[in-house]
Amino acid sequence: MAAEQSTSDRSLELDQVVRRFAESETLLNQTGQHLKSLLATERESNNRARSLSETARAVEDYSASARLLLDEVKQNVRRADEILQAGAKLLDNSALAELSDVVKALGEAQSRAQRETKQEIARLSDRLRQSIQESHTKHTRRLWVATVVLLLGQAAAAAVVVAVVLSP
Repeated sequence: MAAEQSTSDRSLELDQVVRRFAESETLLNQTGQHLKSLLATERESNNRARSLSETARAVEDYSASARLLLDEVKQNVRRADEILQAGAKLLDNSALAELSDVVKALGEAQSRAQRETKQEIARLSDRLRQSIQESHTKHTRRLWVATVVLLLGQAAAAAVVVAVVLSP
């Protein structure tokens, strides 16, 4: 009778071991799937970071081009101003006083062109700044979500491993 009970106890212990191995295998498979998901999330995060970097470089290039264009516009405005001032001096010092109205009209046109150019530059700068901010905000949110998912996933995987290790 003692031998039968001992065999029965061993059978129960063996059943428990088999059951625990099956549970461990299931948990390990789930953990493996979760790790694969984390790896995919990390790859996606790296791709998005790379994309953000490329966008930043493109914006820098665009900004540099805009600065060069702005410098050229400023130089052209300065030259036009110098020409108009020289023409005004010529009119004041010569018999060409009848052209004074034309020079004044040119001066007004030049001033108007300067204002319009400044307004357009300000509008383009605002648009560029807004575009950069929107792009940055969009990519920052995506990276934040991917990071949170990654961190939550790591915490869940750690909890599963601790639960398996500590389970009786």
